[in-house]
Amino acid sequence: MVYNVVKMTHSSWSTGTAATLARSGAGTPRPLSRTRAALAAAVARAVELGYAAPPGAAGACTPDTQAGQVSRWLGEALSAGCAPTRRADLVALLGSVSELRCELLVQEPRRRLKAIAEACDGLARMRGADDPDELLARVAEEACRSCGFERVVVARIDGGLWTLAQAHFRDDPAGARAYAERLGARRLSIAPARLETDMIRRRAAALVDGPMISDPDVPAALTGYVAAPIIAGDRVMSIVYAGRATGEADELDRDVLRWFADGVAELWERATLRRRLCDQRDHVRDMVSTAGAVLTELCDADIELRAAPGQAPGAPAAVTVTAERRLDSLITRRELEVLALMAEGGSNTTIAERLVIAEGTVKSHVKHILRKLAAANRAEAVARYLHQQLGDHHAVPRT
Repeated sequence: MVYNVVKMTHSSWSTGTAATLARSGAGTPRPLSRTRAALAAAVARAVELGYAAPPGAAGACTPDTQAGQVSRWLGEALSAGCAPTRRADLVALLGSVSELRCELLVQEPRRRLKAIAEACDGLARMRGADDPDELLARVAEEACRSCGFERVVVARIDGGLWTLAQAHFRDDPAGARAYAERLGARRLSIAPARLETDMIRRRAAALVDGPMISDPDVPAALTGYVAAPIIAGDRVMSIVYAGRATGEADELDRDVLRWFADGVAELWERATLRRRLCDQRDHVRDMVSTAGAVLTELCDADIELRAAPGQAPGAPAAVTVTAERRLDSLITRRELEVLALMAEGGSNTTIAERLVIAEGTVKSHVKHILRKLAAANRAEAVARYLHQQLGDHHAVPRT
């Protein structure tokens, strides 16, 4: 497999000033394909006149580079001297190539700016997804929509294994479904895949001329494509492959996909942080609600006045708050020990070490405690335990 990997540079994306400037210079699509076709015809004419491309240059250089090579050869041929008729042909061809090269110099920046603006629009649409899983589920379709690709495949990377996450073929929806069904349940090793291994190691995007990684029984979805990793923190969690049915891809496609993948990674981290904050908020609300319920129960509990053992007649009585039901009548002795350590703030690991039991056994005890006490969570179970402790040990002398 032949491929070209470039070092990835981190790019910041937005829908503000950068996108506005991009659109201002890229409002009208340019006929770049026709310019390239005209250049190809000019190169063919140069070959007829004696031009020979440098070794290894065919198909490996940009149109602008190719135009420059032909221009230099035409200049050298004119300087060497030739018949008037041949000279006229060389001069006319040099003028045509120079004009095409100027068009390319204008079109390429505008094409790049337009591609950046459209990628920004796609990322802005994905910004509305607050759930990380929902966000990743939209990557393939949005890459086709905003980055100009016809086929996009997204794979998860986990422990050196490659697993298909989604596939979207704009030109062949049925083919995408069939591809996902045939490859979705398979996990492939990336160890023999040089491209994927290099991408994970270097955190780089790639322009590839060859088939993508696939199962031997499943034809590759792309044979000429670009690929970019989605990096969360210091880990490559996914790789996005994108291309067209014709197999044509270039450096701009690679750069745009890298830009898009960087934006997706930032959105994923934002959505993940937001979900964690929401989970913490709900947890705190549960704790506050449980504490309020316990305080209300303490305030409304029956109060019994009785003399303490050995207390002299007429001495001040004690006020004792009694629990509705004693915990030791509901749970076992070992479960009560686990509950006491939970009340001290011990984690499952700490409790296992204190009681010299397996952590799995602790988890089982916690599960039984919650079920027997009809507690929704650990905090509620601890609150009931502390409630009983107050009733048993915190008697208030009556004056």
